[in-house]
Amino acid sequence: MDVMGKEVLARIFQQRDWHEEPDGTLVLEERAIKDDWGWIDVCWSTLRESKQREHRFGHRLYSAGELRKLLADAGFKAVEAYGALAGTPYDHQAERLVVVARKPGANLPSPDRGGMHKVRD
Repeated sequence: MDVMGKEVLARIFQQRDWHEEPDGTLVLEERAIKDDWGWIDVCWSTLRESKQREHRFGHRLYSAGELRKLLADAGFKAVEAYGALAGTPYDHQAERLVVVARKPGANLPSPDRGGMHKVRD
């Protein structure tokens, strides 16, 4: 599972910013944290060729500890958190929250020191 972890988002959070897409579309992003960092509401306003559109959405925010507990409670074992798909530590320099968990008896890839996964023999 690859998400923007609550800890990462808290470190880089900006309430509002904007950028220009390669096709010239201007995008204004506005964000609001809700429910004690449990939810984020987002509004993307786009402007292209004098046409303005709004896209609104929201989603739940999880910390590494919250996701680990949810997965363990659902029966997953060997739940591990990483800071990127490359398998770096989930620490103060993490880029993302990547969680790997296994169901007992499932024949799935296992963590490898050189990267996130290798296929078991």
